[in-house]
Amino acid sequence: MKRLSLRNRIILILAALVLTTLGGGLISMWHTYRMGHLFTSVIDSAVMGLQAAEELETALVRQKGLTTFYFLDGNPDWLSQLKQLNQSFNTWLKKARNSAQTDNERSILNEIESEYLRYVFARDQVIQLYQAGKREAGAQRHWEVRKQFFAIQALCDQYREINKEQIRQARTESLAQTRMLNVMTLAALPSVLVLGILLAYILLNQILKPIKILSMETGGMEMGRPLPREMTALRQRVHN
Repeated sequence: MKRLSLRNRIILILAALVLTTLGGGLISMWHTYRMGHLFTSVIDSAVMGLQAAEELETALVRQKGLTTFYFLDGNPDWLSQLKQLNQSFNTWLKKARNSAQTDNERSILNEIESEYLRYVFARDQVIQLYQAGKREAGAQRHWEVRKQFFAIQALCDQYREINKEQIRQARTESLAQTRMLNVMTLAALPSVLVLGILLAYILLNQILKPIKILSMETGGMEMGRPLPREMTALRQRVHN
């Protein structure tokens, strides 16, 4: 097998060093891009969904008791508040749909919307019974509405937990990618170190040392010491 020339060996080692360093840089850039994309698309969506879940439950809980208050004193202001909170719930439900990224989220939101529509319809029937003076029938129906309320609240809790789990998964994936990058970096460092040592060995032993010896043999000695600039001394001797 033909041995590589000194020039080709140096070029090969330099190319390996450049490619190793360039590869490490490209991997770091790719990892940074992936992490940025992960936190932009997943984390932001999950945080928005988490906020929507909190606001949905808040709007729902604030509706609790307003129908009872209307039953007690017949003040129409309670119904006005109920209407405003109903609008708030629907607004946040729409925002939650816009931020939903998975089929599981959309399925839960569909259940929340379906249960909430049934809840509002049943609650309106209770109010109509109270307005018609049928307080006993309204009170009996009112207990059934409370069950629907707690069912919707449980679905809101479930939706919130889904978004929390997405945040945890994104964090786990981020840590896994970071560990992978660290492993690849640690694997590349010995390669760069070995290539650097090999290049230094070739430069010192196969280029600089022969030049130094040659300069000494051609008269580059003064007071028993080699000249500090072997190339200059060698060039002068060759010219002479």
